[in-house]
Amino acid sequence: MESNCPLFISRLRACVVKQKEFVKTSSFIVILITVLAHTLSAQSSTIKPDLAPAQTANAIRPASGLQSNGAQTVNPQAATSVTTPFSATAPSGMSVPPATPPLSIPVASMLYVIRPSDVLQITVYREPDLTSMVRLAADGSITFPLIGRVVLSGLTVQQAQDLLAQKLGADYLVDPQVMVGIAEFTKQHFTILGQVQKPGAYDLPIDGKLTILQAVGIAGGFTRIASPSRIVVKRITKEKKEQVIKINVTKLANKSSDEEFYVQEGDAITVPESYF
Repeated sequence: MESNCPLFISRLRACVVKQKEFVKTSSFIVILITVLAHTLSAQSSTIKPDLAPAQTANAIRPASGLQSNGAQTVNPQAATSVTTPFSATAPSGMSVPPATPPLSIPVASMLYVIRPSDVLQITVYREPDLTSMVRLAADGSITFPLIGRVVLSGLTVQQAQDLLAQKLGADYLVDPQVMVGIAEFTKQHFTILGQVQKPGAYDLPIDGKLTILQAVGIAGGFTRIASPSRIVVKRITKEKKEQVIKINVTKLANKSSDEEFYVQEGDAITVPESYF
């Protein structure tokens, strides 16, 4: 019995050592599993879900351009544009600005009278191939898809919309919705000379409404020796004839606005010198 004691004690010590190593190994494994679990949890919280296929498919893409026509095509950089649901593709690889609603460009009154050299942006609802941005020719006409040459000069914006809708609806489209915007206004000028502080040529407002008194104000007002009662306005009529109009601004200033004299494009105003 005593001979077996050292052997038993030796084996008992070996078991104790193995048990300690097993405990250390188990603790290490538990710690490792805990660290891995925290790492995976942190990574999963930073991952963002991918966009749904429908969202990707419906993402707005830039339009390739507008259709060019017989009238002069506008430089894309000259017109203002915004993101828009309208789009069109130009033929023959010609790239022009994307179609935009008329409200994205300088908004003109429906009563604004279209003039030669104005730049129009014409949009036909749900017909992107008909969307065009064109400059009126010298004769006031444009060439529009399907309907060809159309004279728009002298019409208001509303009248131009109605005319284009009528022509498109006659043979080609059912109840077309046409929108016309003014992308660029043609500048109108008048000249005032004589006894004003700043004689020279000036631009008329976009709506073309400028009274003779306002024109004098733009030119800095009368000089000391001006004769406001003998102002002369030379005007070219539609028949290309010169018309001479004499105006007494002194009396005009005391009358109601209904009797105002309005300056027109090309008017040459002369303020003479007073006799005294």
